[in-house]
Amino acid sequence: MIEITPEYKLRDFTDAEMETKLSKEVKETRGYEIKFKNLYLKYIKLLNTYLFSKDKEYLELRLAGAICICKIFERLTHFNYAEELLKLVIHIFFNFKNITHIFNKSKEAIIKLSKSNIDSDIKLKQDLVIELYKKVKRNNKNARVPNDLFEVLTMIKFTDIN
Repeated sequence: MIEITPEYKLRDFTDAEMETKLSKEVKETRGYEIKFKNLYLKYIKLLNTYLFSKDKEYLELRLAGAICICKIFERLTHFNYAEELLKLVIHIFFNFKNITHIFNKSKEAIIKLSKSNIDSDIKLKQDLVIELYKKVKRNNKNARVPNDLFEVLTMIKFTDIN
């Protein structure tokens, strides 16, 4: 999935754009982009379903899904649905503390974003800070805040965040 993802964000087309006459090549490319974006969203929703499943039958899929989410997010912050993936990575960071290799994947993904110098990641860094704040506020009563949160926070370049 990661290897075939475009280096640019796919956009939605207006009805007028869909009605416009196009060359064969442009029409094929647009068709591919639309299908790819739809399948990518379905894949993220499927991973999300497994991630939040409490059914013990899906435990292995839940763990595999968590790893996939972290890997996709780490490599595709420029692509569609990165904000949704960020929320899932933060969920993993807060809820998989006892499964070290998965927790570490989420931590690495967050730190990589935090250290990023890519302009398109600035908005995502802002979302990161907001989502971490919400999660801490929600979890503070239960003392479920990972010790590594402070390490992650020190990695964020706040000069990028307005």
